[in-house]
Amino acid sequence: MEAFNGYVIGGALNMRATTSTSSDRLTQIPNGTNVTVSLVAGAPEWLSTSYGGYSGFVLAQYIAVTNSGGECTVTTESGGLNVREAPQTDATRIYVAARNSSLRLLDYTSYSGWYCVSSSEGTGWAQSQFLTIITTPPFVPDDNTIPAPATQISGKLQYDDRGSMVIALQTRLNQLLYYCGNIDGVFGSDTEWAVKYFQQKNGLSIDGVVGANTCAKLNAYGQNCGTVWGVDYSIRHWTKGVEPQQYFMNGGQMWANTPFDAANTSGQETIGDSGNCPTSFAMIASTLRGTAIIPPIVCNFVISEGYRDNSGNTGVTDSFFRAAALQYNLSYAGTTSSMSQVRTALDQGQLVLIRIVGNEAHHYCSLSGATYLVVYKIQDNNVLVMNPNANTQSQAALPYSVWESAQWVREGHKYGR
Repeated sequence: MEAFNGYVIGGALNMRATTSTSSDRLTQIPNGTNVTVSLVAGAPEWLSTSYGGYSGFVLAQYIAVTNSGGECTVTTESGGLNVREAPQTDATRIYVAARNSSLRLLDYTSYSGWYCVSSSEGTGWAQSQFLTIITTPPFVPDDNTIPAPATQISGKLQYDDRGSMVIALQTRLNQLLYYCGNIDGVFGSDTEWAVKYFQQKNGLSIDGVVGANTCAKLNAYGQNCGTVWGVDYSIRHWTKGVEPQQYFMNGGQMWANTPFDAANTSGQETIGDSGNCPTSFAMIASTLRGTAIIPPIVCNFVISEGYRDNSGNTGVTDSFFRAAALQYNLSYAGTTSSMSQVRTALDQGQLVLIRIVGNEAHHYCSLSGATYLVVYKIQDNNVLVMNPNANTQSQAALPYSVWESAQWVREGHKYGR
């Protein structure tokens, strides 16, 4: 994730091993110390940082960001704007930002209706309806320079390892836009998949083990260091009207044969034959979040949280779609089977995950089958899709009129930032 410069306010600040005030205290950072911090996915009250040889987490309200990021202005009609610990109206108020004042804008994408902002009084969350964006924070530097890691990755790290070096690894993967789940110091399956994807994109041996060569790539920085970002340039700077490029196949070489099993079927399903929905959602989440959330990580979430359709018919249960939005910090605008509503959603900068059944007008799936795909744009009255099925890539874009009158659309799930 993007790194921001700031300093400690309010006295000596505890650095914790995980995003909990009850976790081990690694060290204290003196008041006024300059630090580099990053947002933590799924833990809005916290920032990750390094100090004194440690990498860990600090409460965001005690950090004042001084540069980087974007800028926004408070536009309340009267009075000031509450800046809170978390993006919810019942969260503790940190301070009140004065009307017409300017705030640093760290994140305007993760929580619908809220922006992460900072001033000399600390970092927190404010309702977006009372803020006007002046400049937006980039996901990475505009000159495409890879920033230096806060902590050099060293040694050998692999599945089930734990500790501060794993935290440093997870922090670096997130900084380079390879989503690895919560930064918790545990080298779990999501971290292993993020490492594998990093290795694939950077031309390394794909084994999920962080050895000397992988360490060297993770630690490299600068304009010509050769390290590759986890998402494409057009995704990192995704705006309405820019074509998404973060394209995944459910039959991708790394994960096609990974089990994605339904309990009540005779065989064992894999991501390659049954992962259309998680793969389509991975494309949406990666595009809107600007960080590579790859299909097996979404499949891990489906299985671990019990959202697999164990009959094998639809891949996931109905509860998955809203829950996935919460898990990956997206807004969920509900479902529709109306193509006019899909068009409206696209015009508002949303992406739509659509389930379709077989029909003679298309070959996105067999006549007797069904699949999921992403509708991302309607251009020249053609409906443009990101389809995770490799065997149907020759399907030409179909006219909006055909989709509008079609009987194959079952439901479309609308997602935004």
